[in-house]
Parts: sequence; structure tokens; C-alpha cells
Amino acid sequence: MATLTARRTVRWTLNTATTGVAITVKDIADVCLYAVTATAGYRVFSAGIKLHHVELWAPASSTGQPVTCAVDFESSSGIPGPSLRHSDTTMGITRPAHVYAKPPKNGYAALWMSPAMSSDVFTIVGPIGTVVELCYTGVQNDDTSATSVQNALVGASVGAFYQRGLDGVAVATSIFTSIDLPQI
Repeated sequence: MATLTARRTVRWTLNTATTGVAITVKDIADVCLYAVTATAGYRVFSAGIKLHHVELWAPASSTGQPVTCAVDFESSSGIPGPSLRHSDTTMGITRPAHVYAKPPKNGYAALWMSPAMSSDVFTIVGPIGTVVELCYTGVQNDDTSATSVQNALVGASVGAFYQRGLDGVAVATSIFTSIDLPQI
């Protein structure tokens, strides 16, 4: 059995401030996709996802007001494990808030996860303009059938490779704007 394994680092900016948007395994699996029709897409990785880190940079306020960004790893859906919060707050107008968050060593988010699971992996908190970086490894086995993304595509070019917002929804409603690839 052949296996395609790739480590990906992808970035977005938040186009809306959030006090906590939950990211699921399905959302991470839907990040990289290819279009099979103008309205249907398949995940590149359908067999497994392993999260390495989440990194945030929140812009400092021009008025000097404190700005906070955070990543929360929590045990969810009855899955035991340690909870952990990584956060930072700006101090003045010159230094952005910066968080580099690795999942807790013995927590759910540190394990290989099935893209079929809809459990929350982490939550992001940040103001508008926050840069979000996700680093993960995805796996696709040759005996795993293609899996459709959660939400329909709009106006995709057949065969094109796209990046979805980290919240898994279409570009028109996503609070994440892709920095790296065309977003759909």
C-alpha cells in the first residue's frame, strides 16, 4: 500500500475579530482541496491529520490599547487530556502579540486524528488582521477513497488546487483570508 504524506504550513489573516472560533479536525482536513467540478471538491488528505503547531501574530493597536491573541487546546467531546492556553498581549504600539502554540504532549490534539471526526481541536482568539499559521502533516493512503469537503465550492476551476479558510466554510462566509493559495 502506497501512502502520500506531506507536511504543510499554511497562513491566513482574520478578516473579523473573534473571541473564540473552534477549529475541528474536519476543518483542518478541508484546508487543502482540489476541485472536481465548479461546485464540488475533494480533500487532499483523507486518511489522517497530525497537528504540529499554530502560530498567531496580532497587530498592535495604533492607540496603544492592549490587544490579545490566544490558542486554546481543550479536551473535547469526552476525549480526556490536558487543556492548555497559549496567549500574548501587546505592550504599546510597536510590538505585535505573538503566540507559538504546540498541542499538549499527551492531549488529543497531539495525536494522529481521523479527518472523519468532528471534534474541536483548538480555539483561536484574535483581533481583525491577526495572521494565523497552521503547520500539520496530512496522509492519504492509496486504498482510501476521496472524501468531499464539508461545504460546496462556488465557481471553482476543475482540477485546480485551493485552500479553504481554517473554519471550513466558503470564502464568502469565512473569517479567514488565505495568504498562500487561491481560496474558495
